[in-house]
Amino acid sequence: MFPFPCVIIAGGKSSRMGQDKSLLPFHGHATLTHYQASRLLPLFSSLHVSTKTDKFNGEFSLILDTEQESFSPMVALSSVLEHFTDTYVFCLSVDAPFVEKKHIEALWKAAQATHANALIPRDPHTRHPLCGLYHSSLAPLANTLACQGDHKLGILLERANAVYVEFDETAPFTNLNHPHEYEAAL
Repeated sequence: MFPFPCVIIAGGKSSRMGQDKSLLPFHGHATLTHYQASRLLPLFSSLHVSTKTDKFNGEFSLILDTEQESFSPMVALSSVLEHFTDTYVFCLSVDAPFVEKKHIEALWKAAQATHANALIPRDPHTRHPLCGLYHSSLAPLANTLACQGDHKLGILLERANAVYVEFDETAPFTNLNHPHEYEAAL
């Protein structure tokens, strides 16, 4: 078990999917959120879901976004990090169901070796800021950026002591953004 919490980020707009992807059924589970929670809960000290409202009828420990009007990953991250003190938090977008324990272990190993305050996977094509370890000490910076309207996590990572952990494969970090990607994953 990892000695830090996991937060599933499930408060996005889902505009490319055309419906709330966090509520789509997935691999025998009522929703993609339930699927993520069932496989991740045994790995962490606690599990929470970041969202705008309780669309899960009290089934999960929720961290509600402090800003309700903006569908911003920075707003979500700010709300998440403010919820914790002196710990890393593993954050994973609800639409990334292929990240496995071995990927999280690699991030944790890098955290212990570097003491960076953000550890983000990077594959041969891109980095994945909605899958990573963030230290709660980044909460003030995330909040400042969110309040200034700087909503891209890349801005936070440029200002943080971020380390990118290299992975050879792309598939585990695939997001289900469009209906055809969701259908293919079923």
